[in-house]
Amino acid sequence: MNVTSLLDAASGTFSHYTGCDVESEELLAVELGYRIQPTDRLSLDMSAYRHALDKIISWDLGMPIVDPGPPPQTIVPVSPGNGTQVEIRGLELAFNCAVADHWRLRGGYSFMHYDPTLPAGVMDPGGVATDESYPPHTAFLRSSADLSATVQLDVVARYVDARPAADAPSYVGLDARLAWRPMEQLELFVVGRNLLEDQHPESIANVLATERGEVERSAYAGVTWRF
Repeated sequence: MNVTSLLDAASGTFSHYTGCDVESEELLAVELGYRIQPTDRLSLDMSAYRHALDKIISWDLGMPIVDPGPPPQTIVPVSPGNGTQVEIRGLELAFNCAVADHWRLRGGYSFMHYDPTLPAGVMDPGGVATDESYPPHTAFLRSSADLSATVQLDVVARYVDARPAADAPSYVGLDARLAWRPMEQLELFVVGRNLLEDQHPESIANVLATERGEVERSAYAGVTWRF
């Protein structure tokens, strides 16, 4: 790995990057699931999991070195290492229900607890150690209905919990797709995305200081020909 130096002009601090051996990240995953079908029209799925991630790549900070200059500077040695661990525990529930021959409902709920460990003197360039970057609760409900022999309407509502570290509040989204199939090979459709609001945030500036991402309301149409 080549040695490079990065100058922060505002603080007069050099971050001095050096090479070192980096080990492969490790994952120990345990998952348990169960499915039941109480009726011909209804099925239920339940699952729980625990993922332990170790040796996640991070940046290890060395002892700062003061250079009197001129100009005066502080040099901070930084080298890649494996100083971060993360434990993820979660629960997922889902159902699939044929309400009628022409109408089907599907839904699900997910809970995730994200527990990172970042020792002192270790930087987290990927943001994996920020436990508030991931929504702990998410849910969705999808309705698929045949309005006629040739027209189908799909509507999906979803809930995403707030993520304080990403400066993203909770939101409810709604997508819809209306399709018309005048013949077996041809389908014409129109899709609307994020119909409930003009836009909402879903990401934040990262270590590269990019701007926060905003997902906007959108719509498009298309044609599918099968042969």
